[in-house]
Amino acid sequence: MKKLITLVMLSILTVINASAAETILWEGDWWISWEAANTDESHKGVSIPDVTSFADNQVMYIYLAKETTKIFEADYHNYRFDADWTGLAEADDLKEDYARIQFVVTPTVKTALEGKTFNIHGHGVRVLRVTKEVTDCPTDIKWVGEKNISQWSGEENRLSLSLKNDLGITSACNIYMLVEDITNDLNSDGSDLRIVASDWSEHLPSDGYNHLQNRDVNNIVTVELTAEFLTAVESMNTVFWGNKISIKAISTSKDAILQLTKGLIVNVDANGYATFSSSWNLDLANLPDGLEAYTATLAGKTLSFTQKDEAVAAETGLLLKGTAWYTYKVPVTTVAGATIADNALKSVVTATTLQSDASNYIFVMKKATAAGSLEFKKLSTTGVTMPANKAYVQVPSSAFAGAHELEITFGEEGATTGIASVEKRQTATDREVYNLAGQRVAQPTKGLYIVNGKKVVIK
Repeated sequence: MKKLITLVMLSILTVINASAAETILWEGDWWISWEAANTDESHKGVSIPDVTSFADNQVMYIYLAKETTKIFEADYHNYRFDADWTGLAEADDLKEDYARIQFVVTPTVKTALEGKTFNIHGHGVRVLRVTKEVTDCPTDIKWVGEKNISQWSGEENRLSLSLKNDLGITSACNIYMLVEDITNDLNSDGSDLRIVASDWSEHLPSDGYNHLQNRDVNNIVTVELTAEFLTAVESMNTVFWGNKISIKAISTSKDAILQLTKGLIVNVDANGYATFSSSWNLDLANLPDGLEAYTATLAGKTLSFTQKDEAVAAETGLLLKGTAWYTYKVPVTTVAGATIADNALKSVVTATTLQSDASNYIFVMKKATAAGSLEFKKLSTTGVTMPANKAYVQVPSSAFAGAHELEITFGEEGATTGIASVEKRQTATDREVYNLAGQRVAQPTKGLYIVNGKKVVIK
């Protein structure tokens, strides 16, 4: 059967648009391959059901990464979206190490998907995340706490909030509530969650009385706030009440709730490093195993990294160190985080154009070519778009008398750890040189190596 012609435009976005919220449809770390020797069916694709129920022209995003650690019959990185092997679009090569692919669910796509699932197939790639774009109210957490609604009566068993003043909601939208079942021996009725105006009128949100019917597998309840309800409660509070339920958070973005509970995804590069920043406070005391976080200070042209293991404030620039090509989740927190004085890593939480000028040079982490290598390159004066959720370094041009290169040191509160220093070497062929895998290298190129038992960066 002849393949369907391309139905939608697919584009690799190396700069993530942070203005639109996304709801997670699938999340993990699955490598896919069309190799005949690959007998594990789960490695041959990721499937998303119920795409036909999406609105016409719904935007989806598929986050992919190149798989470089496995041996393939052919060295290529290719992906395709299909409806149970009927192509929805022509296959394309993954041109970047990490990319976000946009897919639009047009009416024609929905027709092709009837009775089928939306599948991601390919070769030599890893699927990290699948989302759909949502247009809600402002995408921040509106309320966080632990309000137990344990029985039907009593003010202490109700959460009373002003939608306008406490939550900042002024127009019709969805709200998302993170809930948890609790034990209650005082009432034999089942769990329930209801929302009314504080005068107990019958102006209820339009999606029903028992809102737990809209609870998903992540214990997130979706509630539609109509214009009629917002008008009815404008001068009064809204009461959340019910039975055997604890309310943990309220937001106008489902993705914000998921980030609060699951953390922020960050992809570590081939060198085991990534710069990172976020509009959230970050809980660095509870990083996943194998991941470390650093801030930096700048003295002249020397950039010194110090490990951090505390909560830090939003928009704190960080260097993350972990396993090469690994995907981590950085935990967020709603508690106040520390503001790091004199942090040389500048935060970028939305895509921003950066460029060096005569007074200040901008340095960004260089794309890795080898495991363990860490270099920062100077940007030109023509301007480069920095992706969201990254960090950069700004250095006065007066710090450089010659070559525009940063020197890098690692430490922890003054103690030397990790990379002790960065040394510039023209050649290391007259010494015993090993890469970080313990393999002897005859002609090392740029990167981090073990030379005579010491870690050295060769430039």
